[in-house]
Amino acid sequence: ARAEGQLVGCIDAKISGSVAGLAFVSVDSAYRRRGIASALLRGTASECKRKGAISMFPGMTSGVFLYEANGWRALREYVGMTGSYRWLVAVGQIKE
Repeated sequence: ARAEGQLVGCIDAKISGSVAGLAFVSVDSAYRRRGIASALLRGTASECKRKGAISMFPGMTSGVFLYEANGWRALREYVGMTGSYRWLVAVGQIKE
C-alpha cells in the first residue's frame, strides 16, 4: 500500500493447493487505524481465492483481532509448545 508516494503497508501470502498461508501484514505506525491492513487483507484474500484457495490461515497470532474484524471465523485452533514459545494458529474461510 502506498500513501503520499511512499510505501506504508505490505502483506505476504503463499498458496499451496487450495490453502493460502498469510505470512504477515505490516503497516507503518504513522498510518495505522486507517483501514490499510483491512484493505490489504481483503485484496489478498480475494486474489488467493481467484487463484484457487478455499481457505487461508494466518501465520501470526498478533493479528487475530484484524482477522475477526474482517469477518473471518476460526475453524480450528492449534496450540503447540516449543521451548518457551507458544503458537496459536486460527484457520479461517476466505471472505471478500
